[in-house]
Amino acid sequence: MHGPAGMRSGLLLMMLAMAACAHRPPAPATCGPGWFALSSVRSSTEPIVERRGDSVIGTVAVRGVDSDLAQTLRSLIEARAGQRLEDAPLREDLKRMWRLGVLADARVEVTGDELAYVVTPRPRIGRVVIPMPDPVALRRFALLAGVQFDPARLHRIASATEVNYVRAGHLDAHVAVTVAPRSDRIDICVAATPGPRVTLAKLELAGARQIPDDVLRKVMHGAKGGVNVVGGIYDADALNTDRIWLLAAYFDRGMLLAQVGTPIVERRGTRLAVTVPISEGPVLRFGTIWTDNMPHIPLPISRGQVASRVRIAEVREALATLVGASIDVRTEIHPEKNEVDVGFVAERRWPWDVLSSWRSRSP
Repeated sequence: MHGPAGMRSGLLLMMLAMAACAHRPPAPATCGPGWFALSSVRSSTEPIVERRGDSVIGTVAVRGVDSDLAQTLRSLIEARAGQRLEDAPLREDLKRMWRLGVLADARVEVTGDELAYVVTPRPRIGRVVIPMPDPVALRRFALLAGVQFDPARLHRIASATEVNYVRAGHLDAHVAVTVAPRSDRIDICVAATPGPRVTLAKLELAGARQIPDDVLRKVMHGAKGGVNVVGGIYDADALNTDRIWLLAAYFDRGMLLAQVGTPIVERRGTRLAVTVPISEGPVLRFGTIWTDNMPHIPLPISRGQVASRVRIAEVREALATLVGASIDVRTEIHPEKNEVDVGFVAERRWPWDVLSSWRSRSP
C-alpha cells in the first residue's frame, strides 16, 4: 500500500510496536557463567539419627567442627554417659544444635559404646559480587562477606530489596542471588535489575459527587511523600489504607452505605492511570434512638439529624464518662427510609463498673 493511507498504516504499526516495547520489562542483569542458583547448594533439613544396638553410652563426642564450636554444641547435649542408648534424647539434642543456625548437616553415629554427634558447619561467604552496585538498596548484601552462608537469609534480603525498589517506583524490579561454591567458602553474586521508575499519570476518584474532590484527596495520607499523587509513585498498600480514610470521610457525613471499591490500575509504559470506584449512597438520618442498662439520660442527638459517625462516637464517649462503663453502639440501617436506628448499651463489669457508677452518683 502506497500514499498517505500506507504512511498512516506504517506509523500506526510503529506506534504499536513502541507501545509493546514500553510494556516489556528490561532484560534482567546476570552474573555471567560460573554462577549457580541458591538451590544448588545442598543443606539438610532434618537431622539424621542412626541408632545401632541397645548398648549403654560410654562416651559422648562432637566431631566435624573446631574446638570452640564443639564446646558450644556439647553444652546443648543432654545424652550422658551411663544412659541407655534407647533412652537418650538424640533427636532433641540434634534439633537444639540445629536451631543455632550454624550447621549445614548433622547426624548421630554409634560405634561400640561411643555416641558421636557428627556435624558439618555452614561454609562462610567469601566474595560478594554486585555487577551493578546500588549503595542504598544493596548495602545489606555487601555486609555479608565473612558471615556463615544461609540460603534462607539471602532469599529474605533479596525479597526485601525488591520491595524497597517497588516502594521507590520501580515496579519491575528483580533481584537474583547466585552462588559459586569454592573449596573453603561460597561466593555470592547479587544481580539487581531495578527497571524504570513508574509514575502516576492519573488518579481518578470515580463516582464522587457529594464531597468535593479536593476534600477527599486531603484525607489521603501519601500526598506529602509523593505517594499516590499525580507525578509521584504508586503504592498499592498505601492506597488500600487510604480507602479506609475515604470511607471515613463519607461516614462522617452520614453516608453510611458508601463503598470505596478496589482500585483499577492501567499501565502504559512507565505511566499509570488509577481509578478508585466510589459508590456514595444516600445521606442517612437518625431514626429511633435508644439506651439500655443505664439511667435515663437526655441524649444530644435527635431523630432526623444526619447520622454522622463522628456524632455517634462523641455521644458514646460522653455516656462512657457519665455512667462509668464502656458503651456498646448498636445500629440498624433502613435503606428504604434512609434512616439508621442507633442504640447505646452500657456494658458493666461486675462489680467494678457498678461500684464506679455508684460512686459517681454519690454526693
